[in-house]
Amino acid sequence: MVDLKYIKLILVPIFWGSSFVAVRAIAFHISPFTAAFFRFLFASLFLLGLSFTKHGSLPNPGKKHYAILVFLGLTGIFSYNYFFFSGLKIISAGRATVIVAFTPALVSVFSTIMFRERLTVIKIVGLFMALAGTLWVVSKGNPGSILKVNIGKGELYIFGCVVSWTLYSLIGKIALRELTPLTAITYSCLIGMVALILPAFIEGGFSSAGDYPLIVWIYFVYLGVFTAALAFIWYYEGIQKIGPTRSAVFINMVPLWGIVLGIVFLGEEASAILFLGAILVIVGVYLTNKPTTARVKQKKIGN
Repeated sequence: MVDLKYIKLILVPIFWGSSFVAVRAIAFHISPFTAAFFRFLFASLFLLGLSFTKHGSLPNPGKKHYAILVFLGLTGIFSYNYFFFSGLKIISAGRATVIVAFTPALVSVFSTIMFRERLTVIKIVGLFMALAGTLWVVSKGNPGSILKVNIGKGELYIFGCVVSWTLYSLIGKIALRELTPLTAITYSCLIGMVALILPAFIEGGFSSAGDYPLIVWIYFVYLGVFTAALAFIWYYEGIQKIGPTRSAVFINMVPLWGIVLGIVFLGEEASAILFLGAILVIVGVYLTNKPTTARVKQKKIGN
């Protein structure tokens, strides 16, 4: 029987893969802070509804957690989304996903330093295979071509996403020692959304909100509910149960799912390159999450 946490972690990159397409579609028409604000307005409303349904109220995290929740709101919500929307105004979604694919490696390195996560040879091989598969798919079988393109402002924005999400993943593990994923995500989204209000107002995005076409609002609801609220909760549940490294490696499936969705919904052509890249990513994710002998023994003892 497939573990539910892994089903959720597979769904997370599906949502995030589609978010690159959705954000790219609206990024040219709406300023970064304004777009990020509306995304997390809908995410926050959904999360509040979920919290009240589950707990009857919004749980009080306690004063000792305020600082860490503010940090999560400023990294995973405020800065990440500013970099995300700004970067996708300049570079293609495909190129952006290549840069984001380096996130698992960064998370893994710092998890080893901060939390002494055991980085086995199999895990390292898995991380590199997943990264190689991602580069292979996005570059259409020519990874060297990616290195030939100059690094500009757009690439630096997306690298800002990598740094922001790495911090959000690592500090999130600390927060999840005493908070539930739902509580941590709800507060970080609320804090991030509030932090986005002033920059969005300065951009002048609110004054033109009434002129947005219906499709833009549909994108905002989708981005808020599915690619933010649900995906963030499931990602944090993964961090809480299997750790940052093994959860973050699923990020390598983002570009793969983006291309698969293009084939299914846009009629784009499938290729042998895609299937080879998919195999590399899937095997890499499996190896990174493959139970070690110690974990198997521990699980048996627990049973």
